[in-house]
Amino acid sequence: MDIKQIRAKKSMKLLFLLLTALVIGAASATTYSYLYMNGTVTVGTQQLVWIKDGTTISGSTVAMSFSVQPAIPQWFNQSLYLKNVDGSSHNATISVTATTLGSDFTYANMYAYNANSSALLHTFNLKTTNTYAFSSLASNYAYLINFGINATASASGSYTFNVQVVYQ
Repeated sequence: MDIKQIRAKKSMKLLFLLLTALVIGAASATTYSYLYMNGTVTVGTQQLVWIKDGTTISGSTVAMSFSVQPAIPQWFNQSLYLKNVDGSSHNATISVTATTLGSDFTYANMYAYNANSSALLHTFNLKTTNTYAFSSLASNYAYLINFGINATASASGSYTFNVQVVYQ
């Protein structure tokens, strides 16, 4: 072996060691930081419930169905309650969010009463979208919900309305 070949082999080894050292140095110089999150979801009981015809409705939706006659006012009383079954008070906003009742009805109202005193708290016109905020629904307190509906003489078919309760 001649000297040039030995020098070339040593140079290659030295170059390989230098490149390896650079790679290890670059990897060691990179700093990593970590953030973690631990989450918990607790499923409790429903805080506000619908009570229809004396039965507590499971879930968030109650279905109300009314059959009325043209031009004859009809009242539907004592059939629906919105009750706070939680241990603390809740603010609630009740909204008529959609309706097809419109001009085919002389009136179509939902009445919210204090279930304890029978005092009328608010009348919701089911013919138009509207909202009313109740400042506080106390623990074990309920709203009695009654309905008054009068279809016009020319009304026929099926109509719908949606009511939404948002509470915190």
